[in-house]
Amino acid sequence: MTKLRRTISFLLIASLMFLVCSCSKPGDNIGPTDDAGMATETEQPIQPTAVAGNVPFVDSEGYVEFGVNDDLSKLAQMEAVNVKIDVSSKNLDAFKTAVLPDGCEMLDLVFAPEGTDNSLDMSDLTASDSLITINITVSNCGKLVMPDAKNTGTLNVSGNFDELDASGLSALDLLNIDGDSCGKLTLPPSVTNIITSCALDISMLSGLSALERLSISGSTDLSPLSEISSVKYLTLRGGGWDLAPLAESGIISLNINQSEGIDIADINKLTKLETLQLSDNVNGDISPILAHPSLKRLLIYVADTENNQRSILSLAFGTPINKENISLLDGDIDCAISVDDLRAFINNGGELYFLRDITRLWGLS
Repeated sequence: MTKLRRTISFLLIASLMFLVCSCSKPGDNIGPTDDAGMATETEQPIQPTAVAGNVPFVDSEGYVEFGVNDDLSKLAQMEAVNVKIDVSSKNLDAFKTAVLPDGCEMLDLVFAPEGTDNSLDMSDLTASDSLITINITVSNCGKLVMPDAKNTGTLNVSGNFDELDASGLSALDLLNIDGDSCGKLTLPPSVTNIITSCALDISMLSGLSALERLSISGSTDLSPLSEISSVKYLTLRGGGWDLAPLAESGIISLNINQSEGIDIADINKLTKLETLQLSDNVNGDISPILAHPSLKRLLIYVADTENNQRSILSLAFGTPINKENISLLDGDIDCAISVDDLRAFINNGGELYFLRDITRLWGLS
């Protein structure tokens, strides 16, 4: 798929999983990975037009935008909650040593390198304790070095880079990477959630003892997860995954929405698995999974057909089908998985959830 289509699918599915989790009972962990703090986009007011050599004003919503010709030395004097800066060869040196406003909570960067200087080192940038979110959009960037910001919990990077050093963000909790490829990562031990739209060398994460949630796309070797026991929630996008190495992992929640090329039998090797999320058009017989000794919740993506809209998809997000309302399976349901098998799972004490398959709804694959 094209990058645009992949990105739309990635964001929509992440948003859906957040909704599912937010409607679950306290203490339940329905969504495997993407339900954990994915930064939501909010509509920002129109930015004031910058005038060469001047400083844009702060609007009523606390947004200020600096263009490549604006005087960054005036940045510290601003009273802004959110700051956006376009960085290029014209203001690169000034930005590296800039001082952010004391009240700045979110920093948005657009970095389009020119010539051979395609790296951005922000280690000398002064960030206040109020900075909690950094959003960066890059194009063919070399090395990205984050500033020392002790309270920044969310880092969103869009685009491709060769290397990312976020060790200066000592409180970083969520790292979200949206790009075609992912380079070398140097991360602080505080990271608990990583979401990527690309393949990732999991061995780079071996030192992250707090990492609980991981979402990756493409296809990569999963065997390093056997050494990262802290990872409990795993989302795999795309087909061709070898699940066998997960047998020695601590995974309790697995999302394999796109299941082409996956050996379903390997799922039973995950002895700690409690939540499984997959598409109803999964290849192979899933009946052995339904007797998994520790599996408690089964989330199934189904097509958004009229039959499903009238029955199972009319349920609110996060509403389970269990023994008390198992009669919901008596109606017309368009599901490639045997309804008899699903009834058996429920009668064995399991909870069943049906979700719209957004990839089919939007014609994405």
